[in-house]
Amino acid sequence: MVTDSISDMFNQIMNAQAVDQPVVWLSHAKMNFALAKILKDRHYLKGIKKRGLGVKARMGLVLQYFDDQPAVSGFKRMSKPGCRIYTSAQKIERGKGLLILSTSHGLMEREEAKRKGLGGEVIVRVW
Repeated sequence: MVTDSISDMFNQIMNAQAVDQPVVWLSHAKMNFALAKILKDRHYLKGIKKRGLGVKARMGLVLQYFDDQPAVSGFKRMSKPGCRIYTSAQKIERGKGLLILSTSHGLMEREEAKRKGLGGEVIVRVW
């Protein structure tokens, strides 16, 4: 059984925002934590809380709202476990929202990857 923890994370964020929850708690995974840090830096999240250690570790995402509207209005999982999508630094697509890539130097947003001349796996688009 294959699970997609990234899609699960974004679905839980969307569901929590739909009912105006202030915080959503998820199991802690390195990839999800790195994504959450990027979302926090770009003001899609207010903060990140950690609770517990080891396998029972949890992370709480403090959701961001602007004028009672959620900061994350949608997302699209680009590269999936069954179908990976890669791009070079020259072919990173432009557009609205936040595009997050997994590069050889870790997760980073589109502008940073382009500036450093790095391509990689296109993980998710957030708007």
